[in-house]
Amino acid sequence: PSILRLYLVAMGSLFSAVRRQQAEVDASTPQADDGEDENAGLDYEALTKASQLAVNPGTGSGTGKKRAGNKESQKRRKRQKRENDVLCVKQAGLAVPSLKEALKTASEGSSAPIPSLKDALRQASQKASSGQEGSSSSSTAPVAVQTTPGSVIIPDAAALLASRPAPVSYDDVVDSDAIPAGPRPARAAKVEPASSSSAAGTSSAAHRHKDGRVAAAFARIAKDSARRVRAAQAANSRSVFITNLPFKATEEEIRKWLEPGGSIKELKLNRDKNTTKTLGFGHVRFESAEAAAAAVKQCDKIELHGRVLRIALVTAGKKFHFELPEEIKDDIRGLMKEAYEGKNISTIKDAWRKRHPGQKLDTSKWGFKNFSSAMKTVEGVKLEHHLEKSLTYLAFFDGSDAHRKFLEDKQTMPAEPKAAPKASKRAAAEADVLPEAKRAKVKHA
Repeated sequence: PSILRLYLVAMGSLFSAVRRQQAEVDASTPQADDGEDENAGLDYEALTKASQLAVNPGTGSGTGKKRAGNKESQKRRKRQKRENDVLCVKQAGLAVPSLKEALKTASEGSSAPIPSLKDALRQASQKASSGQEGSSSSSTAPVAVQTTPGSVIIPDAAALLASRPAPVSYDDVVDSDAIPAGPRPARAAKVEPASSSSAAGTSSAAHRHKDGRVAAAFARIAKDSARRVRAAQAANSRSVFITNLPFKATEEEIRKWLEPGGSIKELKLNRDKNTTKTLGFGHVRFESAEAAAAAVKQCDKIELHGRVLRIALVTAGKKFHFELPEEIKDDIRGLMKEAYEGKNISTIKDAWRKRHPGQKLDTSKWGFKNFSSAMKTVEGVKLEHHLEKSLTYLAFFDGSDAHRKFLEDKQTMPAEPKAAPKASKRAAAEADVLPEAKRAKVKHA
């Protein structure tokens, strides 16, 4: 619409100028004869330049904006091309790892960020070669790939595909009974079946063409996977994970909390889809990796609205764990040494409150759901279920005499089968506990 509007304005001004020029020419020149050209006064060069300027505004002066093009179409074509490559490789029997798997492998400190792709290709080729002939003594040699620490491996797809046995198609099999003996009529020369040698040559050529196409698709996928891993690692190095956020904390307060780290490029708080309220965690992206590391060092374990805020670098494959303060861990161990080992953990919590009057041991302050989940993070302490009450936890020192005795009693204790609800109702009906109306209904059921 904007180009069309500009075009109409330019054409209107052009025709106005042409009319004025024609009027001046008519006024200064005598009346033309019948054989004179009527368009002698029109400036067609100016008209052509004005039309080009209206269609392409940036071509006239050189300072106008250039068209951005169909970026969405380019992205869509690239995405479709990658999907076609992945489908081609999968149809060839080769596995393609996801970005999550590649990032997890890279975070484990391996020399190759994408070793699973190479291993999957090698396993597929070895499995296919071993399944072709079980009695064959020859085996496919593994493909040698040179690696350097921290480098991205792009294996040789042509070598891997060459080691894979060629698939069998219907063109490889020639039925000799279908070829009649004797001379053939001249008309049948166009539809004559190919000989075994020509069929095999055609099939091998088709296989080579298919393997070349799969090798090219695999090379593009490996290169794109390596690029995506590097981009994800660069983004993760500048990102941090924030959690245990108070539900009433605002975005301005969170930004003020993270100010010592540096300028924030992006702040994303996870929210509930229905209520749009924050869920207590989110991700922050800084301008550089140094700013993210400084934020983790300076902003961790800061209290806001009764909660201890936590922050950690984003690492693929690793889960964040909360922890209690060291002084509270020491108090819990001291109470267990005195008289509370093997007791219900609720008694330990009550004893701590008595030792610290006016204080409340609220473990949600440090991000825990309940006191039992907080007790599991205390080093050297082992929680066991009560022998009779499955919802009750007992606290033991790991490897202590009381713990060993409890485990022995647990092994010797017979497991009681749980009675089904229908069986208990039927037993109550037989004991004449239920009324007469319900008794017959239960017995029938």
